[in-house]
Amino acid sequence: MLRRLAYILLIILAGCTASRETAPPPKETRPQPAVRRSPEIVIKIASLDVSSRPVEPDKIARLASILRADTVDIVSLQGVTRYPDLVTRTDIVEELSSRAGMRAVFGETINLSGRQGGNAILSVFPIMSNENTHYSGMGGSDFEAALQAVIDCGIETLVMVSTRLPDRPTLADQSVAVNALSAFNNLYINHPIILSGNLPRSDALRAIASYNDARPVLPEYAPRIWYSKNGLKLLGVKSQNSDFGPLVEARFGIH
Repeated sequence: MLRRLAYILLIILAGCTASRETAPPPKETRPQPAVRRSPEIVIKIASLDVSSRPVEPDKIARLASILRADTVDIVSLQGVTRYPDLVTRTDIVEELSSRAGMRAVFGETINLSGRQGGNAILSVFPIMSNENTHYSGMGGSDFEAALQAVIDCGIETLVMVSTRLPDRPTLADQSVAVNALSAFNNLYINHPIILSGNLPRSDALRAIASYNDARPVLPEYAPRIWYSKNGLKLLGVKSQNSDFGPLVEARFGIH
C-alpha cells in the first residue's frame, strides 16, 4: 500500500514539474503612446484696420469674397467710420455683414455731427452680448475703446475683442490699455479670449496682460492678435493684402 502511494506521489510531482516547464512566459507590457487630443472645434478669425482707406462698395465686395473664400468665422474691424443719417454713404459694417453672411455689433468711440467712429465685430456664430470698454485717461481723451463680443461657437463660448489705440501711443497710453485688457481675464474667467487691433508690441506689456501673441511676419502697421491661455491653441496665422490694408487671419483650435 505504501509503495502504491509513493508511486502516485511521484506521478503527481512529475506532472507539476512538466506544467512549470511548458508554461508560456508572461507577456511584456509596454506603455501605450500618449494620444494627442484633437481640437473639438477649429475657428478662423480675421482682423483689419479700415481707418486709412476710403470705404467704397466694390472694395467691400472684394473683402467679403476673401472672407467667404477663406471661410472666416469672426472678423474684427478697427477704425470704423460710419454716417448713420446719410443714406448716400456706404456703411461698411452693414454692407460687409450682409455680403459675408454674418451678424455684426458696433462699439462707438466718438460721435461728432453725425459721424461715428469705433470698432466692429462680425460673426457667423450667434453673438450673445457685447460691451464697449472705454480707456479712461488715455492721452487726455476717452476716444479709444475695446469692443467685446460674447460669441456662441457651439461647444464653447468665445470672447472676441476689437480695439484701436492712438496711432502713436505713449508708454502711458499703452499701460492704460494693458490694464483694461488684462481685466478681461477675470471678467470672462471661464471663456477663451481673442484680442485684435494695434496692440502694444512690447512683450513685457503683453506678459503683464497675461496673453499669448500670434506672431506672423507682418508690416509694422498691421493688426496684432493676442489670445488667452485657456482652451485655445494657435494652429496658424497669415497675412494678405486687401483694399483696406493688411488682413491678418489666424486659426485656433478650441478644446
